Amino acid sequence: MITNLLNQYLSEAVKGNAEAAFKAGKFMANEGLYNEVAIQSRYQEAAEAGFTEAQKELGALGLCGRLITDDSTAFNISYYNDYNIAMEWLKKAARNGDAESTIVVEAVEKYGTSIIDNARAAIEFYKENLCSESFTASPAVMLFEVVRQRIG
Repeated sequence: MITNLLNQYLSEAVKGNAEAAFKAGKFMANEGLYNEVAIQSRYQEAAEAGFTEAQKELGALGLCGRLITDDSTAFNISYYNDYNIAMEWLKKAARNGDAESTIVVEAVEKYGTSIIDNARAAIEFYKENLCSESFTASPAVMLFEVVRQRIG
């Protein structure tokens, strides 16, 4: 059953279905199948085709320092140590109308990368935006998760 669903996603992805490529990557990640290279390859495929959720996922991975480099292999994984690539993906998702990515991009532009590395900046962002009509919990949760991972 699991294999059939994954094969269905991969089959559709080969035909150019960006959403299916993203779903294949999410499926592999959620089920603990394959490695980061295979998973992020699916995200990359979907993101390059303009699928917003994949762009946001790559951006979030990049902010966490978990975005793999192009030369990574299943046996030798390297990560980008640069927020610029993460921000490029988040900006693409924001331009595609993703509200969560827009808020995260605005927060990083306002506070710089200190919002990622500094819990106080993240809390200030959260308090300032808590009452905003456009604010949702998801970008705050994403930022807090990034902060938590980075500062332990």
